[in-house]
Amino acid sequence: MKQLIGIAAIAAVGVGYGLQNRSAGHYIINGPNAAEVLAYYSVDAQRLELIDAHSAELSRWERSKLVAAGLRMFPDRTLSVSSSHAGSPNIRRENANHTVFSQASEVHQAGLSGYGVTVGIIDTGIDSNVAKSIPGFVAFADVSNDNNVLSIGRKAWKDAQDTFGHGTHMASVVATPTQDPSGVSHGIAPGASLVAIRAFGDSGTATYTDVIEAIEVAIELRGTIGLDVLSLSFGADVQSHYWEDPLNQAVMRAWDAGLVVVTSAGNAGPASGSITVPGNVPYVITVGAASDAGTPNNTQDDFIPSYSAAGPTFEGHVKPELLAPAEDVWGVVDRKSTLADLIGDGRRALSLDGTSVAAATTAGIVALLLEAAPELGPDDVKCRLMMTASAATADDATISIFRQGAGLVSTRAALLSTATGCANRGMNIAADIRGETHFAGPARQAGDGEFYILDDEFAEGVPFAGFRWSGESNFDQDVKDWGGNEPLYAESYPWGGGGNRRSFFSLLWSEGSTWTDDLSFEFAGSGTIRVDSYPWGGGGNMALMYQSPD
Repeated sequence: MKQLIGIAAIAAVGVGYGLQNRSAGHYIINGPNAAEVLAYYSVDAQRLELIDAHSAELSRWERSKLVAAGLRMFPDRTLSVSSSHAGSPNIRRENANHTVFSQASEVHQAGLSGYGVTVGIIDTGIDSNVAKSIPGFVAFADVSNDNNVLSIGRKAWKDAQDTFGHGTHMASVVATPTQDPSGVSHGIAPGASLVAIRAFGDSGTATYTDVIEAIEVAIELRGTIGLDVLSLSFGADVQSHYWEDPLNQAVMRAWDAGLVVVTSAGNAGPASGSITVPGNVPYVITVGAASDAGTPNNTQDDFIPSYSAAGPTFEGHVKPELLAPAEDVWGVVDRKSTLADLIGDGRRALSLDGTSVAAATTAGIVALLLEAAPELGPDDVKCRLMMTASAATADDATISIFRQGAGLVSTRAALLSTATGCANRGMNIAADIRGETHFAGPARQAGDGEFYILDDEFAEGVPFAGFRWSGESNFDQDVKDWGGNEPLYAESYPWGGGGNRRSFFSLLWSEGSTWTDDLSFEFAGSGTIRVDSYPWGGGGNMALMYQSPD
């Protein structure tokens, strides 16, 4: 008997040891007294001060204990740069040029170059020789792979590096004064100052933790050297509400700190709802792709590439806000970089397609706008860009606003505009960050699956206002739609530590009505109230309809 007890004890120790040491993955951890709980269980965690969270590799045992202690977790996800579509240096379309297509070349002739404005790029870094060639290169930071490098000043280029090449290309699009093979400058704002923050490593990928650290560096540099614009050309699939995603929380803080954040829409289009994180943040400027078909002076053959991601977002926000040149955009890279090897055949100058270059192009345009009007804050920069955009294609009647937003960005028109107060109306980013209230956009889904908007002002060029998010009603029991079909489910939020499934419905348009426990409504008037169910897994969106009494 004693022998059996001994064997059982050893087996129990073995199971416990295995559980304690079996990895559950890397997580971003948030919740009440998180630091104390992590210390109690001796978890070696990295502090993410910007979003009041921690980052740590957890065993399954540690994860179970932290969940039991009430902490919330979000997988430390992997992000990829947004230039999966690469142009060929051997099949360059004649006369294609993004500075002409965006009208930046006209602004250059008028004497504007982005001088006095500082643009930060969070990406794979920048090649030191390219950095040296940019007169306005002022700082390099490297937070990738646990690095901790920050160089500021004229010699910052000496510490710069980019083994992958994507960040160098983006920097080239924004600010380099060098020229493409035809002799045309491909820097949208060649006079701007430039900061390169390396968060993405040799493979062109990064973790949430790396990018959140990079955003924190960008906010610090706003205070020390006056960083004005932040360009983000990367993304990941949406897996939660915009305000629950830790990367989005960091991006919102950057916008609130006064940085004009420009982000790529993603290359997962053209399906509805394909906008990636952090492009689904309603406050920032999310940019999709446009092509001039190789004729930058002829708008009649312009089109939106099929890969350009489309909205609306889960919360009903219209995305992207804008489109910008994104096809056959030339830039420079190190000849030994991954990109040069993969698509450039060792060439220093090569072209890329994708929403990443659309974001970089727009960041350069923002620099030109801020040079002319330095008093503008992020909301008003967004306002002027949206108010002055134009239809992205000649056949604009067939192009949904969820693919083009306000349309193709116009540098010239934005500089001539005096519009203010027309972007992010009805929303409060400070309250959003504090978790006091969140905001829905005006997009809704009809019974036939098509999306529509509640606000007619867009037809007059006025960006949409936000609505206060009305909250969720979660039910433990199975709930069938009123047609008797299968239950509509959604996975629980990743922050919740997950696994359980709950029925999930959102009353997106709640004015004059209230939820009751039995899924009926009390009305303050007549009309149809629509309740949309959006399964997190994608697809299968279904609508519940209820006709109110006359």
